[in-house]
Amino acid sequence: TEPSREIDLLCQILDRYGEYRGCIAKDGQCFNNLGVSIGFVNREDSIAGSSEEEYLGCIKEQLSGDEVCVEDAMDEISATFNLGRSTLLDYSGSTIGEVMRDGQIQSSMGSTLGHFEPFSFSEMRLYLLYLVLIDPGMLSRREYAAK
Repeated sequence: TEPSREIDLLCQILDRYGEYRGCIAKDGQCFNNLGVSIGFVNREDSIAGSSEEEYLGCIKEQLSGDEVCVEDAMDEISATFNLGRSTLLDYSGSTIGEVMRDGQIQSSMGSTLGHFEPFSFSEMRLYLLYLVLIDPGMLSRREYAAK
């Protein structure tokens, strides 16, 4: 499967097997592999929402250092991302994964969890919103939709 040609594509997301998992449109809409909207990410405000437009959370910039936090709708930290080392940590500080230069997401054990294509580090906050708030199953190796 691949993204609908009607979607103005920012990037497509591949699963751990290299198969199409979903995509992010340039307007921030996120779709699963069945073409169903699963939420949105807003680049300007660094927020994420459900497909019903419910607020899911946001990115908070740290005042110092090179980390950003992903906060959920309850303003609790769900994850942090070290921009220098490209590592994603859960709320307790344990490493969840690492984002490689080519957009591949690797687990803390080194296995592939997925891939963003094309990948641009300047869109990292958008990818974080997607991974942590829109499709967290990708990080835990859960399938989001039937194939």
